Amino acid sequence: MRSHLDACRGCWDRWNRYRWDAALAHPLLDQLADFLGEDYRPYIDSSRALADDWDLADPQTPAEVAAFFQTSTNYLYNLAIWEASGNRPAYLNATLPVLQALPVRTVLDLGSGIGSDAIALQAAGFRVTTCDFDSPSTRFCAYRADMTLPRICPTVVSSEHAADVLWCIDTLDHLPDPDHTLNALLPLALAVVTEDLDENRAHGRQRFHHRHPPSQIRAMFERSDLRPHRAGPATVWMRPTTWAALPGRTARPARHGKPDPGSTNTLTFPVCVPEREPVLRPLERWTEQWRRGLGQRRDRHLGPPRPQLS
Repeated sequence: MRSHLDACRGCWDRWNRYRWDAALAHPLLDQLADFLGEDYRPYIDSSRALADDWDLADPQTPAEVAAFFQTSTNYLYNLAIWEASGNRPAYLNATLPVLQALPVRTVLDLGSGIGSDAIALQAAGFRVTTCDFDSPSTRFCAYRADMTLPRICPTVVSSEHAADVLWCIDTLDHLPDPDHTLNALLPLALAVVTEDLDENRAHGRQRFHHRHPPSQIRAMFERSDLRPHRAGPATVWMRPTTWAALPGRTARPARHGKPDPGSTNTLTFPVCVPEREPVLRPLERWTEQWRRGLGQRRDRHLGPPRPQLS
């Protein structure tokens, strides 16, 4: 499916329209429109524009890569439409109950972007620090959070910035050398949250990702005695002692992504996510809101004429 969308411009245009239509009822788009003001461009094909921008800039050095993201408004659109359309997996829904059962208070969100998870983690009572370059995306995050989320630059991260939890969702594939970047942080973390590394992580036309083999990432975490535990679309990496301290969880953790015989490494805590956080609403809930409120929102998020299906 993804390879066909990348190759077929007509189908991709319909997919872009579908995502924007699905996103219209999400409050994130109202926030984005307020933030960008007259520069707001509804129905922009940010995925294709971002890939084209990257190919044109052709950044080679770490400084050139950083400069690219520090100035990219298309990346801001891309992150926003990914979340608002429901295309982004509900990582926080799956992992928040686990974190709330652990003795953790501080979270370092590496590659925080627009604050898709950082803002909700802060609302859930965690002390959150974001880590990303100053960019349109992080300025939008600060706008959404009323300037209450501290941010550090990735180039200055050290053991001084260690936190109980490292939030690394959609981050590892942006790092050319994850081991070097996380070396000072992993030994001090009680838990690390990533996407499910065994799932297909195809990135389409966007060539700024580094496709690290899951075995390489697992080996990096295991050197700090962090073992994987599936939590829906995410993985929570914990030390065996942390795992054993969870209520009702005394089984040995998984090794190399597979459960030990007679035990389980799938976390099934009851979800207790605050309903007031729009970022946490499942797709079906605000799809119904979209159907009810589409006419009122068309005035603001009006896009080009719908493509004609042949």
